[in-house]
Amino acid sequence: TGLFNSYIYQWHMGAFFVISGYMGKQEKRSVIHTFIYRTCTTWLPIFSSIVVMSLLSSLIYRLGYYEILFGTLPYYGVVKTIVEFLANGSIYSWWLGATWFVLVLYAVVILQRVIGQICNSNASVANLILSFILFIYGHIMAQKGLSQWNIDLIFIAQFYYAIGLYASTFVSQTLKAANAKRKLFMCILIGFVTFFVMWGNTQKFRLTMDFPSRNFNGTILDMLLVLNGTIFVFAISQLLMISTKKINNLLQFLGRNTLPIVLFHFVGFKVATGILVILDKISISELSNIVPSPEVGNKYWWFYTITSISL
Repeated sequence: TGLFNSYIYQWHMGAFFVISGYMGKQEKRSVIHTFIYRTCTTWLPIFSSIVVMSLLSSLIYRLGYYEILFGTLPYYGVVKTIVEFLANGSIYSWWLGATWFVLVLYAVVILQRVIGQICNSNASVANLILSFILFIYGHIMAQKGLSQWNIDLIFIAQFYYAIGLYASTFVSQTLKAANAKRKLFMCILIGFVTFFVMWGNTQKFRLTMDFPSRNFNGTILDMLLVLNGTIFVFAISQLLMISTKKINNLLQFLGRNTLPIVLFHFVGFKVATGILVILDKISISELSNIVPSPEVGNKYWWFYTITSISL
């Protein structure tokens, strides 16, 4: 809907990588075995999805419906789409969602395993220092436009991932030591304070960031915004865990299906738009939008959400 973008875009991409590091199991495989395992479980499904969606786009193009579904977005063809992905990491399959994020995460996990072996630990001060140096260099690369294969984003994201790895070693112990009432009080207090920081930024400074467009404010400032947002999400998640079992089951379901949701939610958007067009609720011109227009999104956000997650 865009209603909360001024809040979400302060931290959401960096927080994804922090949370990925926090929730992910620390790799104990060798670098080679990690590379092979992650390639088979992450890169290969993405490549397969690009091939399948490229073939689908080719069929739609030959049937003459491409412009209806994708408007002025260029059609590259199956071969060029695959070659561009393999050669440059470029993704020209408009069906797929935030695929760049999954590819960056794939590279981050492997890079962090390399750093872990160099430092002889996946979560140590030495690991954080080396990761921070790459983090600084990643921002320099982004400023200079050195972005092939998203190397700059990989260097930036791996530091956030390292923070998550490092935090996972002591946060869980702190939570276990706290009693239920103290834990509830701490989560409410932390949630309120971090939200107040976000609200203040939205009202006075309006600082946001966006990884794909390389829209950054500054190395340290962005890091603080990401940490504030991540802590807010963590506090809310802890409060939700205290709630009903049904909510917990829903959140666990979403967590288990994160990869397909990230890859295919744009397909869900198309399906939802198609259904609304058939029901004569919106104009057929909406089909050419990758995401619904603000007017449609504000009115039918609930339908797009349910359809995208269900598919």
